[in-house]
Amino acid sequence: MAKAYNIWHIDAYSGWSDYDGPSDCNYHKDVIMDKSFSKEDVVAAWLAINSDSRVAVVSKCTLVKEGVLPE
Repeated sequence: MAKAYNIWHIDAYSGWSDYDGPSDCNYHKDVIMDKSFSKEDVVAAWLAINSDSRVAVVSKCTLVKEGVLPE
């Protein structure tokens, strides 16, 4: 059975300083997630992974690509 996935681009900040806006973002990466994960799930997962920071904020999370792995 083929596996469907989404690629999400995340712009975020994780650190000890105050977050003043998108210019503070220090995380700009694409992540691959199972297609069953919603945008809210992706944001929640990133925030959970970075919960050890004093400040963790997702500025932008956008769907880049949808795909299916070949069998």
